Amino acid sequence: MQQNWNNAKSRKVFRWHLLLFWVSAVILWLIWWVRHDANAKAEGKYFPWPVWPLLIWLMGLIIHFRAVYGKRKELPRGYHSQSEKKQPKPNK
Repeated sequence: MQQNWNNAKSRKVFRWHLLLFWVSAVILWLIWWVRHDANAKAEGKYFPWPVWPLLIWLMGLIIHFRAVYGKRKELPRGYHSQSEKKQPKPNK
C-alpha cells in the first residue's frame, strides 16, 4: 500500500515538473521573441538562445521520467507482487 502511495506521489511530482518545463519554455521563447533584434537576422547574428537551456532541462526531464515510469524493479526470486500471486484452484 505504501509503495502505491509513493508511486502516485512521484508521478504527481513528475507532472508538476513537466508543467513547469512547458510554462518556462513558453516564457523563454516569448522573452527571446520580444528582445531579439529584427535586423540581427539580416546581419547573420540571429540565434535562438532558448534552445540550450531547454535542451539541458529536457535531458533532466527525461531522466526524471525514466526514474518514475521506467522499468519495474525485479523482485527477488521466490517473491511475487500481489497481482502476480496465483489464486488457489477451487476444489471439484
